[in-house]
Amino acid sequence: DIKPENILITKHLEVKIADFGLTSLITGEDGNGNFSSWWVGSPPYWSPEIVGGYEYNGTRADLYALGITLFIMVFGCRPFEKADMSNSLFSLLLENPVKFWKTHPVTYKRIMERTISVETLDLLTKMLLVNPENWLTLEQIKEHSFYKNSPFNWEKLESCKHINQIRVKA
Repeated sequence: DIKPENILITKHLEVKIADFGLTSLITGEDGNGNFSSWWVGSPPYWSPEIVGGYEYNGTRADLYALGITLFIMVFGCRPFEKADMSNSLFSLLLENPVKFWKTHPVTYKRIMERTISVETLDLLTKMLLVNPENWLTLEQIKEHSFYKNSPFNWEKLESCKHINQIRVKA
């Protein structure tokens, strides 16, 4: 159930995931126990195949939810209500990502203000693709220029004694 409310940061700046109430051990086609047809998690963070009622890969569905979470961290709102073709913003993202970014009520303002990088938009687009076979893996996310070229100073963050001293511009 990856969502902002379930991501915690310890006083040692370790990221922890909380709320495993919907966790279950499952087995499936890939031999790794990753396929399920149970509807688990929170609907606004469901991947398109969960919304559609199809069998899904839990790991990939979690990375999709992570994409929604990153969108919220960057823009302060969800990109759309649910990953369903009946949702106009979702279908626009799939059909024309550039138009999605330019017409979304929140993203357009940030693009015009030049307070959002092309790398951020590229990563979010790739994390929110509809076909799970095209989604980035965690390793690919870590290799993405958004992650690798971030101006964020991890050493400075780690040297802070209190998290409330940190001022970061998203």
